[in-house]
Amino acid sequence: MPEWNIYAVQREGGFYPSTDRGLTEFDVVGHTSHVDSAINIILEGGIKPALVFDKSQLNESRIQVGWLSPNHWVRGYRYGNIQFEFKFDDLIYGKNFYWVEAIDDYTPSACRILITDQDRSAQLVEYDPTLRDGPWWHDKDNNTHFYNGKFCLEFMFEEKIPLTLLSGFRFVDHHAQFCSVHRYSQHRCDQLGDNAAIGGAKFLLKASARAVDLSDVSGYFFYQPDKFDSDFQLAVSKIPRLITVHDNYGGPITIRSRNRMGLARATLNAIVCDRLQEASEILNLFDEEETFVTSLAEVILDTVGSGPIAPIINALS
Repeated sequence: MPEWNIYAVQREGGFYPSTDRGLTEFDVVGHTSHVDSAINIILEGGIKPALVFDKSQLNESRIQVGWLSPNHWVRGYRYGNIQFEFKFDDLIYGKNFYWVEAIDDYTPSACRILITDQDRSAQLVEYDPTLRDGPWWHDKDNNTHFYNGKFCLEFMFEEKIPLTLLSGFRFVDHHAQFCSVHRYSQHRCDQLGDNAAIGGAKFLLKASARAVDLSDVSGYFFYQPDKFDSDFQLAVSKIPRLITVHDNYGGPITIRSRNRMGLARATLNAIVCDRLQEASEILNLFDEEETFVTSLAEVILDTVGSGPIAPIINALS
């Protein structure tokens, strides 16, 4: 009997039970990451495969993978606050599937399947998702995918996944107790327990400080052309609480000053570098709060790439 049988999608409650997590339909998979990793993904134009370093049997090979999963974690994600989403069918066409392992030391157990262009049959056992005997089932007749939501299903892609295939981008909650990066020292994660809005604010602040071009993902900040959605505006509204420096406006920089955007970005950079005294000194070059807020909004809009500035100013005020 294959190892994956004990993790198989369930059959109880009818052929397509709608309320049983043991048979959960999906068509999208996500890669969730912390802020710095998310920015690197955007700068690289995709999710680059890397070596596996945990308890996986692949950690003894030179196989490099990128991780995606259909799971949704209502108590928050261990992997960070930033989620890249992809249509599953776009990623698996013409690929080979191999069972890697199930790691029962994790809670819940992590079931891992390698998806690749390569022939890995000498190292791994081929996995046929159409048989409905494992944690991922492809109902080929209806071209529908299901997974056993009682476990963590992790797809390991042996290729770079380009952002040109992106189907969604959103902010999610970070788990309050567990972090995948700081597995043995959870308290070291500065995003531990951050809700989606705070995580999004940290992402936007750092991306704006570094002048990262967000055009590959910023289309998902809108619910209509030129209308930012509520999640984006809520994240923007949390940015001021991250600017925890003493403000004593009254400096020479006015709304007419040509260098005010550069100074606003410099303020963010000082905050990112934890140079709060420097941030305060730059901030206090502005004549008043309204000038700084307008300049900060312009920096954020420049990073996002398009859209109206008024909602950003309102969210920051």
